[in-house]
Amino acid sequence: MTQHTPGPWAVTEGYLWRGIRAPSRVIADMRIVGGVVENEVQANARLIAAAPDMLAALQDIMAESSRDDDDHDMIATIQGICRAIITKAKGGAA
Repeated sequence: MTQHTPGPWAVTEGYLWRGIRAPSRVIADMRIVGGVVENEVQANARLIAAAPDMLAALQDIMAESSRDDDDHDMIATIQGICRAIITKAKGGAA
C-alpha cells in the first residue's frame, strides 16, 4: 500500500480555486465552478488539509486506549471507531 504524503497540509487560495499543499507538493486543486458555493469549497479544503492531523490523532488515541483501564466497554468502543477510520484513511474498507 502506498503511503500518504506527509503533513502538515495547508490550504492555499487563488481567485477561483483552493488548493491543498504539503511541504513538497500540491495535494489537491479544487476549482470554484458553476453551482459550487465558495464557502463549501473552502470548508472541504480545510477538512482535507486536516486529514494528516486527524489520522495522527486517531493513532495516538488508539495507542493510549490500548493501556489497561477499568472501563473496557468504553475503550472497546473508542478503539472500534478509531480502527474503522484509520483503516478507511489507509485505503481499506471501513
